Amino acid sequence: MNPWLLALLWTWWCAVHSLLITPAVVAHMRKRLDGAFRFYRLFYNLFALVTAAPLVYLGFSIRGVPVFSWQGPLRIVQLAMLLAAAALFLGGMRHYDGLQFFGLRQIRGADSCAALSDDCRLTTDGALSLVRHPWYAGGLLVLWARDIDTATLAVNLVLSAYLVIGARLEERKLAIQFGTAYHEYRQRVSAFFPLKWIVRKIGHRSRQ
Repeated sequence: MNPWLLALLWTWWCAVHSLLITPAVVAHMRKRLDGAFRFYRLFYNLFALVTAAPLVYLGFSIRGVPVFSWQGPLRIVQLAMLLAAAALFLGGMRHYDGLQFFGLRQIRGADSCAALSDDCRLTTDGALSLVRHPWYAGGLLVLWARDIDTATLAVNLVLSAYLVIGARLEERKLAIQFGTAYHEYRQRVSAFFPLKWIVRKIGHRSRQ
Protein backbone atom coordinates (compact mmCIF):
# COMPACT_ATOMS: atom_id res chain seq x y z
CA MET A 1 0.00 0.00 0.00
CA ASN A 2 1.17 3.51 -0.78
CA PRO A 3 2.19 5.25 2.49
CA TRP A 4 0.25 8.36 1.54
CA LEU A 5 -2.89 6.27 0.98
CA LEU A 6 -2.48 5.03 4.55
CA ALA A 7 -2.13 8.64 5.66
CA LEU A 8 -5.35 9.45 3.78
CA LEU A 9 -7.15 6.62 5.61
CA TRP A 10 -5.89 8.00 8.93
CA THR A 11 -7.11 11.45 7.88
CA TRP A 12 -10.57 9.96 7.29
CA TRP A 13 -10.44 8.28 10.71
CA CYS A 14 -9.43 11.52 12.43
CA ALA A 15 -12.17 13.49 10.65
CA VAL A 16 -14.92 11.02 11.56
CA HIS A 17 -13.63 10.61 15.12
CA SER A 18 -13.64 14.38 15.61
CA LEU A 19 -17.02 14.87 13.93
CA LEU A 20 -18.74 12.41 16.27
CA ILE A 21 -17.74 14.43 19.34
CA THR A 22 -18.48 17.95 18.04
CA PRO A 23 -21.06 19.87 20.11
CA ALA A 24 -23.52 19.96 17.20
CA VAL A 25 -23.42 16.21 16.60
CA VAL A 26 -23.50 15.42 20.33
CA ALA A 27 -26.52 17.70 20.81
CA HIS A 28 -28.28 16.08 17.86
CA MET A 29 -27.58 12.56 19.14
CA ARG A 30 -28.66 13.51 22.66
CA LYS A 31 -32.02 14.63 21.30
CA ARG A 32 -32.42 11.71 18.92
CA LEU A 33 -31.32 8.93 21.28
CA ASP A 34 -33.01 10.31 24.38
CA GLY A 35 -32.37 7.85 27.25
CA ALA A 36 -30.03 5.71 25.18
CA PHE A 37 -27.66 8.67 24.82
CA ARG A 38 -25.92 7.58 28.00
CA PHE A 39 -24.28 4.85 25.88
CA TYR A 40 -22.98 7.34 23.28
CA ARG A 41 -19.53 7.91 24.77
CA LEU A 42 -18.98 4.16 25.11
CA PHE A 43 -20.06 3.63 21.49
CA TYR A 44 -17.79 6.49 20.44
CA ASN A 45 -14.76 4.83 22.06
CA LEU A 46 -15.57 1.35 20.73
CA PHE A 47 -16.11 2.71 17.22
CA ALA A 48 -12.78 4.55 17.38
CA LEU A 49 -10.98 1.42 18.59
CA VAL A 50 -12.50 -0.94 16.03
CA THR A 51 -11.87 1.39 13.08
CA ALA A 52 -8.33 2.30 14.20
CA ALA A 53 -7.17 -1.30 14.72
CA PRO A 54 -6.79 -2.21 11.01
CA LEU A 55 -5.01 1.09 10.33
CA VAL A 56 -2.54 0.41 13.14
CA TYR A 57 -1.94 -3.08 11.72
CA LEU A 58 -1.32 -1.66 8.25
CA GLY A 59 1.03 0.93 9.72
CA PHE A 60 3.24 -1.76 11.24
CA SER A 61 3.11 -3.99 8.16
CA ILE A 62 4.03 -1.35 5.59
CA ARG A 63 7.70 -0.54 5.19
CA GLY A 64 8.60 2.66 3.39
CA VAL A 65 11.92 4.24 2.51
CA PRO A 66 14.00 4.82 5.71
CA VAL A 67 14.16 8.46 6.76
CA PHE A 68 15.52 8.50 10.33
CA SER A 69 16.60 5.87 12.83
CA TRP A 70 17.28 6.12 16.56
CA GLN A 71 20.78 4.63 16.77
CA GLY A 72 23.83 4.95 19.00
CA PRO A 73 23.63 7.77 21.58
CA LEU A 74 20.26 8.79 20.14
CA ARG A 75 18.80 5.69 21.80
CA ILE A 76 19.10 7.60 25.07
CA VAL A 77 16.98 10.41 23.64
CA GLN A 78 14.44 7.87 22.39
CA LEU A 79 14.27 6.21 25.81
CA ALA A 80 13.88 9.60 27.51
CA MET A 81 10.98 10.44 25.19
CA LEU A 82 9.21 7.15 25.98
CA LEU A 83 9.77 7.55 29.72
CA ALA A 84 8.46 11.12 29.57
CA ALA A 85 5.41 9.90 27.63
CA ALA A 86 4.74 7.22 30.27
CA ALA A 87 5.06 9.82 33.05
CA LEU A 88 2.61 12.12 31.25
CA PHE A 89 0.08 9.33 30.72
CA LEU A 90 0.30 8.25 34.37
CA GLY A 91 0.22 11.86 35.56
CA GLY A 92 -2.90 12.52 33.53
CA MET A 93 -4.58 9.39 34.89
CA ARG A 94 -4.27 10.79 38.41
CA HIS A 95 -6.49 13.75 37.49
CA TYR A 96 -8.80 12.45 34.76
CA ASP A 97 -11.84 10.36 35.54
CA GLY A 98 -11.31 7.09 33.68
CA LEU A 99 -14.95 6.07 34.06
CA GLN A 100 -16.03 9.28 32.33
CA PHE A 101 -13.36 9.01 29.64
CA PHE A 102 -14.44 5.49 28.66
CA GLY A 103 -18.14 6.32 28.91
CA LEU A 104 -18.97 4.13 31.90
CA ARG A 105 -19.88 7.00 34.19
CA GLN A 106 -22.42 8.25 31.68
CA ILE A 107 -24.10 4.83 31.55
CA ARG A 108 -24.86 5.18 35.25
CA GLY A 109 -26.65 8.43 34.47
CA ALA A 110 -23.94 10.78 35.77
CA ASP A 111 -23.20 14.01 33.90
CA SER A 112 -19.97 14.42 31.97
CA CYS A 113 -17.84 17.53 31.61
CA ALA A 114 -15.09 18.85 29.38
CA ALA A 115 -12.50 18.71 32.19
CA LEU A 116 -12.81 14.89 32.50
CA SER A 117 -12.33 15.18 36.27
CA ASP A 118 -14.48 13.17 38.65
CA ASP A 119 -15.89 16.33 40.25
CA CYS A 120 -15.99 18.39 36.99
CA ARG A 121 -13.64 20.97 38.46
CA LEU A 122 -10.69 22.52 36.65
CA THR A 123 -7.57 20.73 37.91
CA THR A 124 -4.22 22.51 37.50
CA ASP A 125 -1.80 20.65 39.77
CA GLY A 126 0.47 17.64 39.24
CA ALA A 127 1.12 16.87 35.58
CA LEU A 128 -1.43 19.53 34.65
CA SER A 129 0.82 22.17 36.21
CA LEU A 130 3.49 21.23 33.63
CA VAL A 131 1.38 20.95 30.49
CA ARG A 132 -2.31 21.49 29.75
CA HIS A 133 -2.62 18.29 27.72
CA PRO A 134 -0.46 15.52 29.23
CA TRP A 135 -2.11 12.73 27.21
CA TYR A 136 -1.80 14.58 23.92
CA ALA A 137 1.82 15.45 24.75
CA GLY A 138 2.54 11.81 25.59
CA GLY A 139 0.94 10.75 22.33
CA LEU A 140 3.17 13.11 20.35
CA LEU A 141 6.27 11.75 22.07
CA VAL A 142 5.30 8.14 21.35
CA LEU A 143 4.60 8.93 17.69
CA TRP A 144 8.02 10.48 17.08
CA ALA A 145 10.01 8.05 19.25
CA ARG A 146 9.67 5.40 16.53
CA ASP A 147 12.14 4.89 13.69
CA ILE A 148 10.86 6.97 10.78
CA ASP A 149 10.32 5.76 7.23
CA THR A 150 8.09 7.34 4.58
CA ALA A 151 5.02 5.41 5.82
CA THR A 152 5.62 6.34 9.46
CA LEU A 153 6.32 9.95 8.50
CA ALA A 154 3.06 10.26 6.56
CA VAL A 155 0.99 8.79 9.40
CA ASN A 156 2.84 10.77 12.09
CA LEU A 157 2.16 14.06 10.33
CA VAL A 158 -1.57 13.29 10.14
CA LEU A 159 -1.86 12.07 13.74
CA SER A 160 0.24 14.94 15.10
CA ALA A 161 -2.03 17.44 13.37
CA TYR A 162 -5.03 15.55 14.75
CA LEU A 163 -3.71 15.77 18.32
CA VAL A 164 -2.93 19.48 18.04
CA ILE A 165 -6.29 20.32 16.46
CA GLY A 166 -8.08 18.08 18.96
CA ALA A 167 -6.42 19.90 21.84
CA ARG A 168 -7.50 23.27 20.43
CA LEU A 169 -11.10 22.12 20.06
CA GLU A 170 -11.06 20.71 23.57
CA GLU A 171 -9.78 24.04 24.89
CA ARG A 172 -12.74 25.84 23.35
CA LYS A 173 -15.06 23.68 25.45
CA LEU A 174 -12.96 24.24 28.57
CA ALA A 175 -12.88 28.00 28.00
CA ILE A 176 -16.67 28.05 27.74
CA GLN A 177 -17.05 25.96 30.87
CA PHE A 178 -14.46 27.68 33.08
CA GLY A 179 -14.11 31.15 31.56
CA THR A 180 -11.49 33.40 33.17
CA ALA A 181 -10.04 30.58 35.27
CA TYR A 182 -9.11 28.63 32.15
CA HIS A 183 -7.81 31.72 30.37
CA GLU A 184 -5.43 32.37 33.28
CA TYR A 185 -4.41 28.70 33.27
CA ARG A 186 -3.55 28.92 29.57
CA GLN A 187 -1.40 31.99 30.22
CA ARG A 188 0.48 30.15 32.96
CA VAL A 189 0.95 26.63 31.54
CA SER A 190 2.16 25.45 28.11
CA ALA A 191 0.00 23.19 25.97
CA PHE A 192 2.25 20.22 25.20
CA PHE A 193 5.80 20.81 26.41
CA PRO A 194 6.63 22.48 29.76
CA LEU A 195 8.40 25.53 28.32
CA LYS A 196 6.68 28.04 30.62
CA TRP A 197 7.37 25.82 33.64
CA ILE A 198 11.08 25.60 32.70
CA VAL A 199 11.29 29.37 32.20
CA ARG A 200 9.74 29.94 35.64
CA LYS A 201 12.18 27.51 37.26
CA ILE A 202 15.18 29.15 35.56
CA GLY A 203 13.92 32.59 36.55
CA HIS A 204 13.40 31.47 40.15
CA ARG A 205 16.92 30.04 40.40
CA SER A 206 18.48 33.13 38.83
CA ARG A 207 16.86 35.30 41.53
CA GLN A 208 18.24 33.19 44.35
